[in-house]
Amino acid sequence: MVISDSIVLMLLQRDFFQGFLPEGDTPHFGSAGKEVLNALSCESREEVDTFLANCTKGGGALYQPATEQMPGMYSGSAADPDGHIWEFFWMDPSIPE
Repeated sequence: MVISDSIVLMLLQRDFFQGFLPEGDTPHFGSAGKEVLNALSCESREEVDTFLANCTKGGGALYQPATEQMPGMYSGSAADPDGHIWEFFWMDPSIPE
């Protein structure tokens, strides 16, 4: 999946993914624990909302609805079908750090 000119994401079927792991190691698909939280910066609040809507249309589930958690930071997250969390956020450039 091409995210941008500089970001490409590879999504793998379970059997193919297993081939990347050392012998004896197993993937943790669908476990209750969270291994990582992947965060992608967006160009606008609307892009955050669009990503979240597309995630749920594509088989994912809303993990945290989009909100402004602190002044100038708008974010929300979705879980993909394997339970990995994808956070989408936008930082308002007019708010001083």
